[in-house]
Amino acid sequence: MAKAALAQANAALAQAQTSLSYTRIRAPFSGVVTERKADPGTLASPGMPILTLEDTRNYRLEVTVDETDVRLVHRGQSTRVNIDALGSMEISGKVAQIVPAADPGSRSFLVKIELPKDAHPRSGLFGRAEFPRRERFALLIPRTAIIERGQLQGVYVIDSEQIADLHYVTLGRTSSQQLEVLSGLEGGEKIIAAPGDRELGGKRIVARP
Repeated sequence: MAKAALAQANAALAQAQTSLSYTRIRAPFSGVVTERKADPGTLASPGMPILTLEDTRNYRLEVTVDETDVRLVHRGQSTRVNIDALGSMEISGKVAQIVPAADPGSRSFLVKIELPKDAHPRSGLFGRAEFPRRERFALLIPRTAIIERGQLQGVYVIDSEQIADLHYVTLGRTSSQQLEVLSGLEGGEKIIAAPGDRELGGKRIVARP
């Protein structure tokens, strides 16, 4: 009887210890709790999130890089980082990952930059990264110079006899005031900056003084 009672007591103890272990939550790393997703006394079930834990050992800045510039970025590259909340302090980051697929909407790539531990950042802060760019020359024209012809775009070019001729162009980057011309103009031509809806092809153009 005594042995049976002892075995029963040991089994109860083991069950109690197992139940007690369920009340303790052990994190896989040291960090800071940033969100509590369950209240005390709530019955937890497998797969149910209880806390959000932030790993304070490693922080990354995620930035988007235009598809035309991503070729200038490579893994392991050092870059200068500025985080607004940290004032004017300049941080030296390192490119850890370039997501291989571009975002189809913005046509940009996500780049993840490792930040040094002594920067003392926090998650959710806004920051910027600077990547060196090669010098690039572009032919720009006013946005108002463009003539739409269905799916085509063109500009009126004035020849040596002051006659306007419509040249179709291929456009590149755009801004609020200017457009980049990739083909259709050589540079140095005289164009009509604001023709409006007027049909000027073949007409002599006299510049206003």
